[in-house]
Amino acid sequence: MMVLNDDYRLLHGGSIKEGGLARNEAILGWLRENKKIEEIRLDKGRIKNAIITLKILRKTNNETIYMFYPTVGIPVLKDGIAGKLCSELFISSLNKACLHNRVMVDICDLKFEQSIDLEIDKDRLKAIKRTEKRLFDSPCEFVFASESMKEYAANKYSIPLHRCHVLDNGGNFEFAETDFPKVSSKIKLVYAGTLNKGRCIETMIDSMKNVHNAVLYLCGTGGDWIREEDNIKYLGSLDESGAHYIVSQCDIGLIPYDSSRRYYNIAYPTKLAFYITAGIPFISTDVKEVKKIYDRYNIGYIAEIDAWNNLFESIDREEIKKQKDKIEIFSKEFSWDYKCKNSILSEL
Repeated sequence: MMVLNDDYRLLHGGSIKEGGLARNEAILGWLRENKKIEEIRLDKGRIKNAIITLKILRKTNNETIYMFYPTVGIPVLKDGIAGKLCSELFISSLNKACLHNRVMVDICDLKFEQSIDLEIDKDRLKAIKRTEKRLFDSPCEFVFASESMKEYAANKYSIPLHRCHVLDNGGNFEFAETDFPKVSSKIKLVYAGTLNKGRCIETMIDSMKNVHNAVLYLCGTGGDWIREEDNIKYLGSLDESGAHYIVSQCDIGLIPYDSSRRYYNIAYPTKLAFYITAGIPFISTDVKEVKKIYDRYNIGYIAEIDAWNNLFESIDREEIKKQKDKIEIFSKEFSWDYKCKNSILSEL
């Protein structure tokens, strides 16, 4: 089994790893420990990476090739003549590889839907749309990061279901004890993730106004603009194990996604597994993949952000304890190890 590791794109220390990069690194780690693989490491040389990637796709025979989208070793989402050329070379090489190999592409995000709903990469929408249509028209197998993402993509691109698999995002049980100025008399709310303005971050912070029985801890990159108050504490950027320890010392994790946007309803939040493997329940907006967990395990709280202020004031400590006790029983089901073992990866 050959695995293409676009290594230079992974984050190493200094910040919380989340989303697609955390997923790629977790899957790579599991494959290293549990499967016999030939890992093809790519680094900062774009031209060299492209040559290696195209050579593997064109020359390999009778192998299983596992790769990650959109970090495929060649810039396929660029606009202009160079971008079109890269996309064409990649797709044609991918189609050729599928004739003689089992080619599997891990899909952490549908970049077109993500770009529209999160209002990012607008200048590349045409290139993203072109590449994704041709990618999903190819005879590869696809491993999606959520059931909703699989269903949406299979329907949109008419992908045969036997070539679609699901591997939900997971979490780890790694904790690195760090200083945490917790306020023991108050309920401890926590948000761990990117804190750039937008994406409902300001609305989440505003929901703490006039809340007297709780304090919100924020940890992640991009939060230098945040003004601390008595019940709002910004802890800065932390590595994953340090952030996980802080989350484990809190009572409830927050997932403030805009439930009116398609992307948030097809994605499986990395935060969800991050909180549960830390042993705490969540408060989330009514997004599809979180709602499934809420219904299946009868844990957490679902409410739109404009109702969070009242929810914070009404939370009962005894109920939080009951939820934590319940989570302790099944939290292992949210670990990367459990999710990988119970996915298509175990059959490779």
